[in-house]
Amino acid sequence: MEIQLNTIYTEDCRSGLKKIPDNFVDLIVTDPPYGIKFGKNEGLYNRPKGGILQGYVEVPDYQYEQFSIDWITECFRVLKDHGSIYIVSGDRNLEFILKALRSAGFKVLNHLVWQYQFGVHTKKKFVTSHNLILFAVKNPKSYRFNRYCRFDQFTKTVHGKSANYKDRESVWYVSKEKWIKKITTPTKLPLKLVEKMIQYSSHAGDVILDPFLGSGQTAIAGKGLGLNYLAFEKNPVFSSFAKYRLSQDRYLVGLEEGKLLNLK
Repeated sequence: MEIQLNTIYTEDCRSGLKKIPDNFVDLIVTDPPYGIKFGKNEGLYNRPKGGILQGYVEVPDYQYEQFSIDWITECFRVLKDHGSIYIVSGDRNLEFILKALRSAGFKVLNHLVWQYQFGVHTKKKFVTSHNLILFAVKNPKSYRFNRYCRFDQFTKTVHGKSANYKDRESVWYVSKEKWIKKITTPTKLPLKLVEKMIQYSSHAGDVILDPFLGSGQTAIAGKGLGLNYLAFEKNPVFSSFAKYRLSQDRYLVGLEEGKLLNLK
């Protein structure tokens, strides 16, 4: 099968990635399963349960190390020499992702912190209100990093500091999107977060890959910024939802519209 650009494939990325030629994509942005069991209300963020698509596929703890090696090794192969990868992760299985990145040949440049506005309530430990984003490159001597893509060297913050410097600090504060009375998936990333990664590490016309597309955020952000996308999503409900959003150029999908799509 010949891989087609601007296409979402409904299959496990571990098999799908093998169909992509070597050195084919310019950037990878993805949010893989974390290897944890979500609580019954986790992922709702004050949204009605009826708006959360079901069927999220998790990876068992005992499989997580090999799972990480399998997909990350293939990502290294399909990435161009100037390419980068951003992996959003929790901390539970972070060690396996880091090990897989280094084993595949990636150079990890940053552990970015995505800090959001609220976390899961806890009683006997500190509240986790962040996720990690690993930024790694295939060739540390030649990779794309658009230093002034969002702010030039002269723009100041409201406090008179360099806006460019502030934007490149390793802690990113981006609010989660609540999507009240809208359809979404349990683990959807904010569009602004995905766009920031794309802006710093790609050029218009590049190919962006997401092996775990979910609701379609990476493809939507990439398309909006002038990139070609390629994605895998094994959950057929999530995949259908992402395809619908892209085909209709629709960011928000209401509950009533979701019923007409027969999303379950």
